[in-house]
Amino acid sequence: MKRFLFAALAMVFSAGASFAQTLSTDEIVELYGQADQAWGAEVSPDGKYVAIGCAPLGPPSVCIYEISGSAPPQLFQVPDKTRLTTFYWISPKHVLIEVNIFDTISTSSGLKDYRFNRIVSYNVETKESAILMRREARGTTAGDLVVASLPDDENKILMMLWYEASIWTVDLNSGNARHKETYNSGLFDYFLMLPDGEEAAFSMWNRDTGKYTLRDGDKNILLEMVSEDFPPYSIFGFNPGRTALLAWADTPTEYGLKQISLEDGSVSPVEIDGREIGAVGRIVDEISQELIGVTYTNDLGHQLFIEPELRSWHDELKNVFQGQNVRITSWSRDKSVMTISVQSEGMPAEYYLLETAGPAVSPLVQGFPQLAGRELGSVEKITYAASDGLEIDGYITLPPGMAKEDGPFPLILLPHGGPEARDIAGFHWWAQAYAAAGYAVIQPNFRGSSGYGQEFRNAGYGEFGGKMITDTLDAAGWAVEEGIARDGGYCIVGASYGGYAALQGSVLGGEDVKCAVSVNGVSHPTELIGAYSDESGAFYYWREYMGVTRFSSDDLIREITPRDRVSEIEAAVLLIHGEEDTTVDVSQSRSMANYMNGRAGFRYVELEGEDHLLQSRDARQTVLQESLEFLGTYFPTN
Repeated sequence: MKRFLFAALAMVFSAGASFAQTLSTDEIVELYGQADQAWGAEVSPDGKYVAIGCAPLGPPSVCIYEISGSAPPQLFQVPDKTRLTTFYWISPKHVLIEVNIFDTISTSSGLKDYRFNRIVSYNVETKESAILMRREARGTTAGDLVVASLPDDENKILMMLWYEASIWTVDLNSGNARHKETYNSGLFDYFLMLPDGEEAAFSMWNRDTGKYTLRDGDKNILLEMVSEDFPPYSIFGFNPGRTALLAWADTPTEYGLKQISLEDGSVSPVEIDGREIGAVGRIVDEISQELIGVTYTNDLGHQLFIEPELRSWHDELKNVFQGQNVRITSWSRDKSVMTISVQSEGMPAEYYLLETAGPAVSPLVQGFPQLAGRELGSVEKITYAASDGLEIDGYITLPPGMAKEDGPFPLILLPHGGPEARDIAGFHWWAQAYAAAGYAVIQPNFRGSSGYGQEFRNAGYGEFGGKMITDTLDAAGWAVEEGIARDGGYCIVGASYGGYAALQGSVLGGEDVKCAVSVNGVSHPTELIGAYSDESGAFYYWREYMGVTRFSSDDLIREITPRDRVSEIEAAVLLIHGEEDTTVDVSQSRSMANYMNGRAGFRYVELEGEDHLLQSRDARQTVLQESLEFLGTYFPTN
């Protein structure tokens, strides 16, 4: 086995003995309401720098460190009204930072809120930044589509304006663009381009006829079929050796990772170590676009590499950090430097730097350093039966230092957003905050959630406001029977779809639901999707989830609309909504507030300048302060 040396960088962890203590609401808000202090650690292609998502001033930012040298750290802070969504290295000296910008625009039908997606290029050598395609993308909300990195020219990339199918060569230093090509708009609605600009695949799905056509880079037809509801394949790379395209399949007969032969268009499973793999994520080499590994979830997110060098290092790291989940988050092109994350159930991620010469592993930073040494609530997987017998998984977080045998505890149900998403056993700032206040918190992966296969996902179709909600409520009955939750009621808290679940759950749960906290939640689902064109992919998607017959009568719409069933809600209700939320418009909560105004136990809070994702310190601390005070009034721990 290789010998690992642990050397300290400037950013070191503060270790301490674990301890638990009773905290006040203000202390919980301060400790757990911080923005993530580290996320997405990524090393530059030449191994000279490491970029880490950070939040020293509150909102998400990017901190950049020189690995060997004495240069001071660099901080990229986005301007006001601009929010950082992600970042990545595109060349040895350029970090691309994806942002969205909220603005209210006067249109022919009145004032409308828009989210403009843009990319900022930051040069770590000159410390200057530029918005890419500022002029060319001014007529569209989507100005953030990079299609090729052009590794042979480190100052240029290729970007696309999707609405006109045009390709532009963009200068990373100035942001200026030069038109390269415009495609026939009838050729594709998705295409794959290699980093050097070579065309690799084109796919087209006709929503009217359901006809799907896949072409290779020379525009030869590889595959044609009819798929009524959605495009059957999403193309994103190659198999090792580049004899086939990699695809995510979602058809009545296929689901998960597949490969489509470039010779005859035949579809076959992907195999690793002689075994067929299915519903897994992919890890693709940034230059060759070939599959080098997969990701999968088993309580935490795991990796399996097939590229020999990465696989060897991953195996060694798992031996070093035994009992913990290790992920290689990035590597330099020569694989001399890597960043890794290490995590266990319920604990924040810790980030390390691996230098393979030596080798040496150095600590970088913790995701939530303010919680170092503090005992957190234990997180455990649970399984229970829904009312119709379907098996539902989820996770329970208990107050720090407590076990299930110490119950019963006051119970909070915390359903996830999406709804095609899932919770895992990792650190969850919101659940841990409530656990620190003395509550047991259950995060159910109700039917319709991702990560449990196509059949489980499809079981949610048509159950948007029905069994997807009662699956969450059924967790409370299970917890009472197990002696974990005290009898006499519970509260539901959630954001986005989880906020909708809190409101709809308070309708369906009756007197058992003592309070509901909806953050950026939906109160009228069909009005939400009414903003989409009935020809758009988003409309097709939500129609499938809500049920294709849902719009056939007012009675069916009312069944899944909490705003229209306010008279049936017995619970105290707290609504919180970001003023600049463009995913679920703030009007969803404003209209609900109008229907509930004057009722005892109701409060509405609007978050000025905040969006949908609760990424900033201010947003999280307001949500915790308001909800903990609300819980203390209507569902106290004592």
